[in-house]
Amino acid sequence: MNTNEPMTREQLDAIRERADSATEGRWAWQEDAVLLAWDGEEASWVLDHGAAFPEDAEFIAHAREDVPALLAEVERLRALIKDQARAWGEGYRARGADAIYTGLTGDPSATPNPYEPGQS
Repeated sequence: MNTNEPMTREQLDAIRERADSATEGRWAWQEDAVLLAWDGEEASWVLDHGAAFPEDAEFIAHAREDVPALLAEVERLRALIKDQARAWGEGYRARGADAIYTGLTGDPSATPNPYEPGQS
């Protein structure tokens, strides 16, 4: 994956599907590299003895909570960017850009919003 490119909706949906399909509850690991999923009543084995380094086991254990939190943050930030772009575009048009484009094209609806997808 190229980290300079935004993730597509399909990539985010695939990550969300994997997160939603994972064992419920908080995950934890023990020093002997056993990874457990705890639902509040019983533990389920996720990873058995010796299959991971402690740092890897810690990362995996936190993924159950971290991945959904990161997905929610991506959604929140994308919505914020979209709202800000829309507001900027409305302000751009309100400051007289409509008059310029209307004078050039004769069509007041021709004013582009450079911060909306598909606009130049």
